[in-house]
Amino acid sequence: MAIFIFSRAVRSGKTTELWNWCAPRRDVAGILMPDVHDCRLMYDIAAKIYFQAQCLQPDTADLVKVGKFSFYQKAFERANRILENAALHLSYRYIIIDELGKLELRREGFYAAAQPLLHQFQHPPPLLYERHIIVVVREDILPLFIQHFDLHTFYLIHHLNDLEAITNS
Repeated sequence: MAIFIFSRAVRSGKTTELWNWCAPRRDVAGILMPDVHDCRLMYDIAAKIYFQAQCLQPDTADLVKVGKFSFYQKAFERANRILENAALHLSYRYIIIDELGKLELRREGFYAAAQPLLHQFQHPPPLLYERHIIVVVREDILPLFIQHFDLHTFYLIHHLNDLEAITNS
């Protein structure tokens, strides 16, 4: 079991690279958060289903706000359930969370699922299978993220080729 932190600058193509890497695979679950027509959606990787994340008319109740974005709280609740369920299914070799950032540092967003998953992958029980978690973290908050989640053992990658090189060695 390993934690992979996939980190690059904002808007450098991290989600697109993950999308292309996940598309042909059946051993991946988790959440991608692509920008589709200037609107943030969430994508359940295993089910191959999109659902609305960003609220474009922010007077709606139950919103989570970060920077210029307003997101539906219900979208994060659904995404956290998807991540928790992915952790229970041993057929998934990779669990992806795109992305962990300022919301999770405030214990919002994907925090409810990410915190226990990162703890589990940081202190894995003796298992006979190999599973990994890939978390996307923007470069500018990487040190805060590592400190906040008290991570000591992880691989920092900047391209998914790095992941393949490590997991296939």
